[in-house]
Amino acid sequence: MSKTIEVDCSAWLTSKGVEVSCYIGDACEPIVESTESFEDLIEKELYAHTIMSTGKFSPTQIDSVHEFLDTLKRAVEYTEKRIKELTPDD
Repeated sequence: MSKTIEVDCSAWLTSKGVEVSCYIGDACEPIVESTESFEDLIEKELYAHTIMSTGKFSPTQIDSVHEFLDTLKRAVEYTEKRIKELTPDD
């Protein structure tokens, strides 16, 4: 006999960082909820592009680091655009 359990996990951007909530079954409250700050996530991403012995970026990773920065800038631009669109006119 087999049983099926529904698991619903989703991530949300908040003013504190990225929040992940997981629900099991028909639960109204999340079983697991965790928030990771933007600073911690950015540090993890930047660290992934460094040489451990020097703590500096690997020359082969500079393009990836700038691509990451450009992505964050586009996210800010998009957020600003959507806020303007959703703000009622006076």
